[in-house]
Amino acid sequence: MKKFFRILFLFLLISLCMVFARVPLLEFIVPLYVNRATPHNLEMHLETVSLNHLLLRNLKLSVTTDKGPINVKAENVSAIYSPDTLKQKSIHELHIGTLQISLPSTPQEPQSRDTFTHSSIPQLVEKILEVLGTNFPVQRIRIDQLSIHGLPYTEVTQQLITFQLHDSQVQRKIEIGAGLKNAGRFKCTIRAPAKKTKEIEVIATLAAPGIQEQTAYLNLTPAALKAEAHISLQDITPFLTLTSQESVKGSLDFQGQATWDNSLDFSMGCAIRNMSIHQNTLSSFTVTAEGKYEESEKLILFPGSHMEAGSMQSESSSFDGLQIGLAGEYYWQEQDWSLAFAPDMQWKINNIKTKETNIAHVVMQPRQFSMSRKARDIVKFEAILDTVSGKGLDLKSISIPEITIHPKNPLQLTVEQAKWMLAPLGIQLSPLTIHHNKTRASLKQAELTINLLEQSGKNLAYEIRSRVADAKVQFSEYAIPFRTVETEIASSKDIVTGTILLNTGGPEDLITLHLQHNMHTGKGHINGTTTHSFQGSNSLQKLIKGKQIPFDLTGGQAACTFSTVWGVGDTPETTVELNIKNGAGSILGFPYTGLNAEEKFQFGKILRTPEPGTLSIEQLHMLVPLEQVQVTTVIDNREQSALPAVIFQEVSAKTLGGKIQAAPFTLSLTEKSNDTTLYFNDINLASLISYFKAQGLEVEGTVSGHLPVQQTSEGFVVNEGEVHGIGNQGVIRYQPPDTGQQSKYTEMVLRALQEFYYTLLQATVTYHPDGNLLVEIQLQGKSPHLSETRPVHLNIHTEQNLLSLLRSVQYNNKVTSDLDKELQHSLKAGSHKQRETERK
Repeated sequence: MKKFFRILFLFLLISLCMVFARVPLLEFIVPLYVNRATPHNLEMHLETVSLNHLLLRNLKLSVTTDKGPINVKAENVSAIYSPDTLKQKSIHELHIGTLQISLPSTPQEPQSRDTFTHSSIPQLVEKILEVLGTNFPVQRIRIDQLSIHGLPYTEVTQQLITFQLHDSQVQRKIEIGAGLKNAGRFKCTIRAPAKKTKEIEVIATLAAPGIQEQTAYLNLTPAALKAEAHISLQDITPFLTLTSQESVKGSLDFQGQATWDNSLDFSMGCAIRNMSIHQNTLSSFTVTAEGKYEESEKLILFPGSHMEAGSMQSESSSFDGLQIGLAGEYYWQEQDWSLAFAPDMQWKINNIKTKETNIAHVVMQPRQFSMSRKARDIVKFEAILDTVSGKGLDLKSISIPEITIHPKNPLQLTVEQAKWMLAPLGIQLSPLTIHHNKTRASLKQAELTINLLEQSGKNLAYEIRSRVADAKVQFSEYAIPFRTVETEIASSKDIVTGTILLNTGGPEDLITLHLQHNMHTGKGHINGTTTHSFQGSNSLQKLIKGKQIPFDLTGGQAACTFSTVWGVGDTPETTVELNIKNGAGSILGFPYTGLNAEEKFQFGKILRTPEPGTLSIEQLHMLVPLEQVQVTTVIDNREQSALPAVIFQEVSAKTLGGKIQAAPFTLSLTEKSNDTTLYFNDINLASLISYFKAQGLEVEGTVSGHLPVQQTSEGFVVNEGEVHGIGNQGVIRYQPPDTGQQSKYTEMVLRALQEFYYTLLQATVTYHPDGNLLVEIQLQGKSPHLSETRPVHLNIHTEQNLLSLLRSVQYNNKVTSDLDKELQHSLKAGSHKQRETERK
């Protein structure tokens, strides 16, 4: 502005001096506005001159400065004066039709600047007041069209600027106006007493059709400053050229004041309400600050200074509330700066939401919070926190209803160029949930201790300990609880080592993991062991909570060792060895004892068994008692995409004085399993009948046979199974309970079975998935109760639901009266069929 007045007054006074040949005046004025050593060029076209009026058609002035050339072009310049005013080195009015000023556009190298101190403010204000209080050589200046090229943000104006100066004995007033786009008009009015003023008032307004006038105020004295503004953002944005071309809505209120008697003390408040830009909204945003500005460019904010925000909504994130304390010290000089918060209040943020993160509430109590930078170094970050707590954290795969960090000492975090450090601290999580697909891990309480966590260059060093209580891992319809989980992980240079202890029940029920990883090569391994005692309520079903499992362990010990190795670009390879000793429990609800098993698995790209696994059971009580059960298995997983299938190579057991075996077969979870055949040899019928405790029935002899088993979509099926007696000799003695009056043929059959010596026993067996078991029996022999010599042929048809029979044997260990009735019914049906055969 000072250069502008110099140039403006220069061409005016030179013109007057040329007309009136007032050389002494010219000699006085020119050095005042343009240094004689400064290269300059002046051209003008004088139109008319009179005793009270001067008109210049045009005027051109070029001044070369150290920052580049300044060019001034004026048209239709008129001056109104009188001899008396000229004697007083002044004129009444200066009117300029068009004035164009071009400032240097070539950027110059930044020059060093003097350090700004609050002590220089009074001198600066005094200079401004002195300039405004100086006797101007003109009482009124009016410029109809003013354009200045080279100023920033000139794209805001769509019309030329206007300038007016009114000078009276009471008040001096300067008005600067600018036409904006969309018929907007900006006006800035500066008012000050005419002489020796000690106060300046600045009023800035924006007006346009259809909007309320927007106003900002500034009051300036040698010792204080006050400012106030109330602006509607939606009313002013149509007149501004925004890059995004998006409308802005909301309101802005600002109040501030500052004094600088002994130091620069200030207080201010700024509030934005109901702000929206495109799809981004902010209900409120306020900044309240009070502090002082000291020497050496240091800003101090007093306690109570803070920032608050209401609900914010953007395309990718949102929150419902924010509070941050701003008390602290802030320093900057050239490329060096530092921000050191010393908050006296909690920092809070509520209901944070992003595409993958939800946090209901976060509270921090920072003791110190600082960032600094020197020259071109990376920003250094330091924080000291007393507590950090959060609620309702949902981080895609991790859910934490509540988290609290209670450092043993105040938490200290330092981050600088290629180096950062986190001092010892303790963290409490309660509870925590981690979920991925159908697997879910949860814990009731967790404690985390970080004794060391720092990085220098490429070296990351840390020492972390954690203890988790009441954890649970849930997959599909099952869950495995852990009483405690303890972890120790440490890193030195490029090597990471750690130990993890998981307790699933008693003191001896432990899973121990040891890991090691080379950060440089990307190779590592983890080895683990686990032991578990199954007894009483500590069963496998209790351990794996949830849906009823087909195989349960209620006694014995299980031990497992496993190891996993990995490398960069390689699929991790895991080996698992399982050993069960003296196990007891149930299979499909049938009890067993004396389980011993050994299995070894390897899985990486596929799951396989490097050697067959073995399983033995001393006793298994199913439909018939089984002893010395031996099973050999192999896992087959040739196709990577398929679930593994279990191949049963050998299956055998002793039962009822004989032995049963199964042909090799495969069980698969995804495909139809192979069919098999059960073979049984030397089964003692007396032991079989004794096991079922059939009332009034005794049988002597042995049988063998086979049962072909097929798998269908409805279940298992047995078609045309065969049973035959061994040695063609045996005895059947049957004394049924009193059944009342019988038919002639039934009485004959029952009388024959009272003592029947058979020479042929054959049977066919059919079983359906619904549990229905059909048995067709053929008997040939003699009965002394019918005839000592005459042969007897019997065909017996029996039908029983095997599932009901299994329940009967499992829970009662005897054949119910329904089985007796069924046997008598079968005998009746068999005698009827025999009678029909004899008739034929």
